[in-house]
Amino acid sequence: MDTSAQSLTSGVPPKSHVNPLLRLWGSSFAVAGLLYGFFLAYAAGLTGSISQLSLTMAFAGTGAILIGTSFALSGICYFFNFADRHIGYRKYLGLLGYYSALAYALLLIPLEPERYWSGWPQTVLQPDVQLGLTAMAILTLMALVSNTKAMQLLGPERWREILRLGYVAYFLLVIRATYLDFELWTAWFAQPVTLPPFRLTLSVFAILVILLRIAVSIHKRFSLKGNRPHLTKLSTATEPA
Repeated sequence: MDTSAQSLTSGVPPKSHVNPLLRLWGSSFAVAGLLYGFFLAYAAGLTGSISQLSLTMAFAGTGAILIGTSFALSGICYFFNFADRHIGYRKYLGLLGYYSALAYALLLIPLEPERYWSGWPQTVLQPDVQLGLTAMAILTLMALVSNTKAMQLLGPERWREILRLGYVAYFLLVIRATYLDFELWTAWFAQPVTLPPFRLTLSVFAILVILLRIAVSIHKRFSLKGNRPHLTKLSTATEPA
């Protein structure tokens, strides 16, 4: 498969005596759990306590990092052979990232009911909501086609095109974060006496992931064909289960 945003949906399970799917899901859940714990502590440090807000923020952080890691694995494996054995985790990390992001979106309703429930007709027209909804729609589409039947129905080329939209969704979330917190970020840079703002940390990570993908595209454009033969193996990997 092409090393692109299909990182959300594809991968080859590593050889193991343990059931491959069990190993992939188990390891991915463990990573997700560790990330959730980290971001819960991070959010609690910013808000002053473990609360409904910090619990909700932790889902946002977990989702953003898992999805970004899923995308980044393609680029990391492109440049570094030693990471190839981890390529099989792309699909599972990506899907858990999507579920975390979806949980965050749903938890916003009880967190701010006056905005996301009773005030929904007006709220839906606001730029940050439009950006968030568009990004989630793209990620939902990617999750829905994360199976072999969808690839066969759509055809490999169209399937890959859909999966590459994941980077668009990721960038839209960076724009959303900037729109919401730009003044907060400016104030923090002027006087960085606390932890970095939550969305700033996630946005920096997202930008690095996007830059990695750009680096892959540039390298592939200017490299000689066949210079990295192991990439043929990655691009023709077994389709997702």
